[in-house]
Amino acid sequence: MFYKRLLLIVPFIFGIYLVIFLILTHQNNKNLTSVNFDGEIEKIEYSDKSIATVCIKGQNYTLTYLPNFRKQVRVGYYIRKRANDNKIVVTNIITREIYKYEL
Repeated sequence: MFYKRLLLIVPFIFGIYLVIFLILTHQNNKNLTSVNFDGEIEKIEYSDKSIATVCIKGQNYTLTYLPNFRKQVRVGYYIRKRANDNKIVVTNIITREIYKYEL
């Protein structure tokens, strides 16, 4: 009897955690989607999970995890993100190489 209840409770608790995680992730992406910025990257800091925070014109913007961002992007590159768009475009000013990222 105890094991039957346990088999019902464990998936229920797991489901609650999963829903909370998805809601928080969606809200973070929604907040970032509504942001508009463009300019030269003045500073880049990374969290222990490789999530970048970029400083543009004295304003800090925390991005989501973007594959290869850490390897490709440097201070001095130009970054652009339009409001209500889920794309970030980074341009190497010297070589004119363009990197595109999806949120």
